[in-house]
Amino acid sequence: MSVYEPDVVRKLLSALEPKNLQKRFEASWNITYEWEAEVVEYINYISDKTRTRSTKALARPCLDSKVPILGPHFLLPSYLYARKRNQSEPAINPEILYLKALCAIHPFYYPELAKCLRCDGTNNVRWDGWTGTGPRDVHGLMVDEAAIGTQLHCENCKNNATRKEHEHEHSDLDNGCSIKTNLKGYCFTTTNPDFWGSWTHWSIPVTRDLFNLLVEMRPSSTAGSLAENIRSMRESESEEYLRTLSGVSISFDNTFHAVTKATVTSREKKKLRVLKGGIISLMNENGEIVGWSNTEISKLLQGLKMRCGALDVPPPEIFVANNCCHVCSAVAVVFPGATMKLDVWHFIMRLTSVFEKWSCEGTVWSAGAHKVHEEQLKHAHKGCLERPWQDIWTDGSHVEGSHKGWNSLRRAHTSGIVTFTVLCHDFVLHHNIHVAFSRATKSDFLSSTHGSHHVHLVDGIAKLFNHLRLEEKTISWALAGAPSSHPSFQHRNGCSASSNEEAQGG
Repeated sequence: MSVYEPDVVRKLLSALEPKNLQKRFEASWNITYEWEAEVVEYINYISDKTRTRSTKALARPCLDSKVPILGPHFLLPSYLYARKRNQSEPAINPEILYLKALCAIHPFYYPELAKCLRCDGTNNVRWDGWTGTGPRDVHGLMVDEAAIGTQLHCENCKNNATRKEHEHEHSDLDNGCSIKTNLKGYCFTTTNPDFWGSWTHWSIPVTRDLFNLLVEMRPSSTAGSLAENIRSMRESESEEYLRTLSGVSISFDNTFHAVTKATVTSREKKKLRVLKGGIISLMNENGEIVGWSNTEISKLLQGLKMRCGALDVPPPEIFVANNCCHVCSAVAVVFPGATMKLDVWHFIMRLTSVFEKWSCEGTVWSAGAHKVHEEQLKHAHKGCLERPWQDIWTDGSHVEGSHKGWNSLRRAHTSGIVTFTVLCHDFVLHHNIHVAFSRATKSDFLSSTHGSHHVHLVDGIAKLFNHLRLEEKTISWALAGAPSSHPSFQHRNGCSASSNEEAQGG
């Protein structure tokens, strides 16, 4: 990974130009005071210097030995570089510094990409500038990074109209297999998932991070088993943290849009949606998701009751739903002492929609509006809007707000039930950690995560830290002749504590 300093590189390249052209070179450099734009200008420079301008050229153009070759991974310079370059720069030593790297998918670094993935041609293929939308955020193995790519333009596909509507099959001569692609058009972007969809996984260049991961894990299983282990790790992280949550007030609601992502393929190769009941999510007064499922509400409530017993905490006292009178019997079977209340947010939205329609149409009060108004008055007469607790969140709006996160799982490509389940576990864990970490008062374990959702990693670090501290105490006590009995340092919710006070037995 190359640290890119724009001022240093720009002055160095300008000094390599003839003296009478240096001012023109600096003026032609598109300086926009954006670090990504400086990287793009640098890549344009080295690419133009090494581009073959004629097929009849006898020698391949090369860079001057004084021109640095950086990339394709670029990293912003840290405060250390600024201090070493400037004497007046103050000493800045942040505890945590996160610099997002930029990866350039350009033919200068990856010449093997210079072919059309539809017609498999290489003659009439040209690179047609950078992507117009700029860099896009991608998830790396260790940290997130940004990627910027170029546009691949194929003249053969542009001129041949028969190739625009049908799928094309080409062969991978190196591996003896055929690859089908459904790419349309004649211009492709190297940062688009469709561009890489027709590549076999062994043809994609393996990054150093992925190689280091495989070497460190030393997997003796297949790639499918490794992927299954990673999915199981994510599910177990989410489930273990979920088992530590409970609440006084539980709001629940259904969301139906997210389940349209999960599909299965029939024998006729048709995509079928099998999850038709939606996702039921339970949320406590703090905004944390304490349960979710695609099953019946009674099974979900039974699991919540068992969890409260295992944690030795009181069961929920209030349940809030948008159809309280329909689900009150199911709640009463599991939690007979709880009260069922109406979601105030849905109550307001229903009345608001009715009166907005009435105000637009004048004095017309339809039969449907009269029915909605009458149903909401029944809830008010039954006391469904009353709240026994006035100091906690029981309106239900935070449940409706979580639907935006659930429905965001539909983005990108469709997936099967297994992948969709992993996405749900990942979303729930992200949401709960974010909500809990943003509170003013939080546990020592959550404070030690610094907002990270990798709770197994944080828990392992905390256990190792505590173990090392215990060994240090054992040695010191043995030298002093003290007994070597130590208390437990496990977190009350089943996770290890990582604060120094707990590690030292405080």
